[in-house]
Amino acid sequence: KVTVDCSRYIGTKWHHGETISLADMVFGFYQARDIAYNEQKAQVEPSLAERFKPLLETTKGLRVLPGAKLEVYEDYWHFDIDHIAEYVAGCTGMPWELEAAQDHLVFTKRAAAYSQSAARRLGVPALSLVLKDHVELMRQALTELKDQRFVPEPLRGSGPARVTPEEAVARYNAALGWIQ
Repeated sequence: KVTVDCSRYIGTKWHHGETISLADMVFGFYQARDIAYNEQKAQVEPSLAERFKPLLETTKGLRVLPGAKLEVYEDYWHFDIDHIAEYVAGCTGMPWELEAAQDHLVFTKRAAAYSQSAARRLGVPALSLVLKDHVELMRQALTELKDQRFVPEPLRGSGPARVTPEEAVARYNAALGWIQ
């Protein structure tokens, strides 16, 4: 068991002004697992799925704790316990709504790919959030998700990582405002 303390991270602000939340952390864990084990997504991005699987196979569970902490249960050992903590990682580097919009572009619209190999095979660009044309694709994806009031599966329901449709719309609007 590794306890990841994100208390100095959660509650601060993303570049677009929204507060970093447990939803951002939970979605990051979910997204890798979804790409690796969802057969349809793994067919689109086989190199990512194969890269994620060995890491994910050792992860046995995730529990959200009070105080902006996550418990990650790993079937992994190393003589240096700091290496185990590094192996688990834990804090995400991107807001969940941007990750969801990228997934929408890659897996739903098939307008871009995460990896170069998938991009070549599918005849679409490898997504880069610093290229003007790709930012426009993201703007379109964020607008579509906002209009649908889309909340990703792991953020629905109840619990500390829950996101309401209204909160999702606010996050999409903040990202769109930052893009503008």
